[in-house]
Amino acid sequence: MAELVIRDLNKTYMKQKERIHAVKSLNLTARDGEFIAFLGPSGCGKSTTLRMIAGLEDITSGEIEIGGTVVNRLHPSKRNVGLAFENYALYPPLTVYDNIAFNLRAKKTPEEEIKREVGKIAELLHITSLLDMKPAALSGGQKQRVNIARAIVRKPGILLLDEPLSHLDGKMRQSMRTELKRLHTEIKSTSIIVTHDQSEAMALADRIAIINEGVLQQFGTPLEVYNHPVNEFVAGFIGEPPMNLFTVHAFTAKTGKKMFRIEDSLLEFEVPAAYREKVRDSQPYRFGIRPADIHIVGGSDPHTISTKVTIFESLGEECRVHIRVGETLLSLVTGEDVHYRTGDPIHLLFREDRIHLFDPSNGNRIQ
Repeated sequence: MAELVIRDLNKTYMKQKERIHAVKSLNLTARDGEFIAFLGPSGCGKSTTLRMIAGLEDITSGEIEIGGTVVNRLHPSKRNVGLAFENYALYPPLTVYDNIAFNLRAKKTPEEEIKREVGKIAELLHITSLLDMKPAALSGGQKQRVNIARAIVRKPGILLLDEPLSHLDGKMRQSMRTELKRLHTEIKSTSIIVTHDQSEAMALADRIAIINEGVLQQFGTPLEVYNHPVNEFVAGFIGEPPMNLFTVHAFTAKTGKKMFRIEDSLLEFEVPAAYREKVRDSQPYRFGIRPADIHIVGGSDPHTISTKVTIFESLGEECRVHIRVGETLLSLVTGEDVHYRTGDPIHLLFREDRIHLFDPSNGNRIQ
């Protein structure tokens, strides 16, 4: 195992005479044996960061430290990392055994030791029966297992996984996700996975680094980034189905109560107690609430919103209801056995302790 420390890491490059700042002053630490996910949309800088850790990309400025050693100028082979690529990158003429053994042979490891290590890794990844086969005869899931086996047979201090499940179908992705979690527990290597799939990151990682446009937005446990997003980007990126986000305007009703009106609609509801002293009349705010935190209630509750169903979906173990509110489609999820048709009246209650409010000028959460 090895601790990974990234200090003020930057990466810039020229593209069609334009300077691109792909990674901007990134700072984070992955503790020994920790599983970290780099999560963000395509082009956000997460794979570039991984490649700088591996030594495949030059660092513009900053430091990368692995196991107490600054590795900025070290050759990739000297960094004690294993890398599994998205596209497998197996050698077609070689058998599975020889693909896994390739790096060990390059280090002039004795054949008896190679045989022992390949056997252990193959058993760990359930690919012993594939060792005599060529890559062309393997399924996508089998190829990815071989790809990962080749990365970990060297016993790296840090295992780097670059979108390892992106080419697999839904069922195989779920299976491999479980296998990766089991594998990490057994090999006890510090692991970094790059992914754009927030469900994958939530399921696998001890902590998630959420990156957007080269900037680290939030670094925390899955529950921290889900329950306490620091800004609107994180709130909207984490969660399936995604958080409802819409604009509201604050005002004081004739009764003296602080109220929100949803933009481009007539729907109004009371400002949650936690925000009454923080909002100002006539000011817009970005309001966020997760679909699971909107409850269907009776119309007698004074805090409800009364509206009509736009779309109803029954998915077996849960139902999803969608409401058109101005320009926004508001979604809620319920496990109750309900059924609605388009146009049916419905009464909704926002769970007060699960409401998020964001400043529209900078996207930051109002606390």
